Formats: sequence, structure tokens, C-alpha cells
Amino acid sequence: MNSALALVVSVLMLAPPVFVAKPGEALRTQYGLTAATWKANYPKILADDPNRMRLHLEQVMYSYVQNPREVRVEIAPTTPAQLLEGFFPRIQFEFRDGLFDSGQVSHLVVDMRNVKLSYEELLLNDRIRFVDQGKVDYLCEVSEEQLNHAIFEQGGKKMNVKNPKIELRNGSIRFSGRVKHGLGSTNVRVDGSMKVVDGTKIFFQPSSMKLSILPMPGFVAREIFSHLNPIADLSRLQMKAAPDLIVSRTDRLFVLTHGMEPLVPKDKP
Repeated sequence: MNSALALVVSVLMLAPPVFVAKPGEALRTQYGLTAATWKANYPKILADDPNRMRLHLEQVMYSYVQNPREVRVEIAPTTPAQLLEGFFPRIQFEFRDGLFDSGQVSHLVVDMRNVKLSYEELLLNDRIRFVDQGKVDYLCEVSEEQLNHAIFEQGGKKMNVKNPKIELRNGSIRFSGRVKHGLGSTNVRVDGSMKVVDGTKIFFQPSSMKLSILPMPGFVAREIFSHLNPIADLSRLQMKAAPDLIVSRTDRLFVLTHGMEPLVPKDKP
């Protein structure tokens, strides 16, 4: 997610911090933070060192990505009153070429404005959860190889298709493979695009379908797409900001909100 980066950019870290599975363990031990005591005890953290809470938030965000080539977390200044309430005027998170939510991602940018975080989740579970989401913009970029691996290998999509593959092209997407039938197998080719369904699910939407050079029968298409869709389910991200755009470029797929449009490469003729 970049030449026209629409964020206030700081220098990306070329030597990112080592992935930490439980960044808040020392904090919980030092201040006796439990489900029963965190609400009474967390103001002590701010009283001792207001930057400690910001540092913990930063460490938690770093923990969301493993082995990135570059990573950046930037938290805008907060007043003591805002920090006490868990309110942050702006939080920016960006990384390149890292493992995120068990999938390899080429580039992720998240820009959060006027958000209120759940300190219970942040302090006890090292998780980012919103009390008030404010405005969130994001862009996620994956390569063709990463997409195919996530869908057909890691995702375990089971279809009556041999060597299934999604090809990312400028402005369109192509699904291909060989369909098995009683007399052998036949090449299948489907051109289409991605669309968001129910605000959380990404579906492949065909525009033309062929078996070899013939139109694809409806029952074959239904068989394929009943197993292929949804391509992805965004509900696990627990954000109310559904993507506004899904843009395909050669070897790249971009899923984003309108605020990140300047980061998408222009379509080549």
C-alpha cells in the first residue's frame, strides 16, 4: 500500500523489532493487572509514566506482524485526559512483506483517526479493540502468488478443478484450471472481478466463462463458485470499515477504503 503516500510518513524501520507474542506480560506483572483489578490499576501506569501506555500500544501493534521487511507505527501526541480515556487522535500502522493474520501480505497501511480503544483488551489480552472506531482507512496489497497460496493451499478450497489458479490482470481477474468429468478433463477459463458481499465477504464475480472454447454450462459454474466463494472473510478484522474498492493490477490485488486511493498504481493501457 506507494509513491503518493497520503500519511505523515516517518522513516520506515529497516531493522524492525523482534516479534513478541505477549508484549504486555511484564506490564501485567508489574501493576497486578487482572480482569478484576485492571480498571483500578491502569491509572497508576499513566501516573508513573504516561509514555508507558503509548509504548505498550506500539508494541502490541508490532506484534500483529511477523518478520516484516519494513514496519512503522506512529502515534500522534495525546493529552493526559485523552490518554486516561483511551482516546487517540491518530494511529498509523504500516508494513511491507510480512506475515499478518497467518497470511503473507505485500503491503498494509492502516490510518486510524479519533479512535477510542478498549484498555481492557489492550492491557489484558494485547489486542486492539475499538470502543469508538472513529474513522479508519486502510489498504492491503497482496501478490498473485500470495493470493493463490492463501486460497488454494492455506485456505484449503476443495474443488473439482485441477491446478486452479487466479491470475491478476489490469482491471480484471482470471480463474483457470482443468475441470474433471466423465470423459476426462477440460480447460476452464473464467474472467471477472472481485466484489464485497454483506460488507465483510469478498466474492469472485464472473463476467465470462468458457470450457476450452465453449461457453461454460451453468451447473459447472455453480459447482466451481460454490466452493471458491467467498475468497476472503473480513469479519475477523472486527472493523466496521468495509472496503470501498477492490482493484486488480498485474500480479497485484488492492483492497482499500476511498482514503487510500492515491496509493493504488494507475491502470496501464
